[in-house]
Amino acid sequence: MQRFARQSLSQTQLMESYSLQKDLAVGLGMGKIVAFNIIPPAIPVGGDVYASCLLRNDGDSAAQFRLVYLRYDEDGVGFTPLGRSDYVTLAVGEQVWFYGFSTDGSRHVIDQMPGWDNVNYRVMVWRTTPDGEMWDDQVDDYVELLIQVATSLTITLNPAQISPGDTYRQTGRLTRDDTNQGIAGATVHFERIGDVPGVPKEIGSAVTDENGNYNSGELPGPVPTELPATYQVQTHYYGSITLGLEESISQVFTPVSIGEVLVPLIFGSVAYMKTKSLGTTVVAGLAGFLIAKALASPLVTNVTVFPESEPYIN
Repeated sequence: MQRFARQSLSQTQLMESYSLQKDLAVGLGMGKIVAFNIIPPAIPVGGDVYASCLLRNDGDSAAQFRLVYLRYDEDGVGFTPLGRSDYVTLAVGEQVWFYGFSTDGSRHVIDQMPGWDNVNYRVMVWRTTPDGEMWDDQVDDYVELLIQVATSLTITLNPAQISPGDTYRQTGRLTRDDTNQGIAGATVHFERIGDVPGVPKEIGSAVTDENGNYNSGELPGPVPTELPATYQVQTHYYGSITLGLEESISQVFTPVSIGEVLVPLIFGSVAYMKTKSLGTTVVAGLAGFLIAKALASPLVTNVTVFPESEPYIN
């Protein structure tokens, strides 16, 4: 991967930007950048750019310092100042880690990743003197642009309808959108919406196999306080910055319905469907007319209709 040569800021540029110039004098502190790292080494467009810098006083007296961060423009010639750090006073030989603009990590982010590859950053250390701030040292580092790939999840539910407290299973596949290849070794999370209205609740997780397939195993079903009840279930992949993979959520399904176990009872020309615990009786009569006793809406489908019978409630 090609990246442009490192550019050194000229004294003219520095003076125009800060109206200062480098000055080394005997008997003064001298800031030395021991280490400078842009974190992480690859970042997607718009992602947070973190910087860590180890600063040491290599002079022969205590002094006050602060850092200035710059980002080179895409052409590698111009630059954009990103800001100045907090001040810090160091004794001779003393050193301190800066995390972005602060030593406590409260301002660790120095930039948002622009839309080009191999973005170069520079940190400069400035020392406070009676005549102003003097430039002591500078170091460059760069970060690569991370291209993120969209991902997709399929989901299959088995069974689609359960009784209170029963288990169910979610299976499916996680794939890359660009190649449609399965993503191996990824953790997917199984969520259900309905235990708390509108809030996804994680029920479990699993790791995809070598082909990107996942299997939740037996997941515990909910025990609703009222029947019937319907829940939404989904599979959720949070993505991976390291692998350049975007987050994805499976299509939301709503067939996990919790109802009573329906037992068919046929007496003469009338078909009934009775629940085990609620004692609900549903009768099929003329034109498939369904009546549910004790429940507001019919729970039964595929009930045999006997046109010659009259609607009847047992």
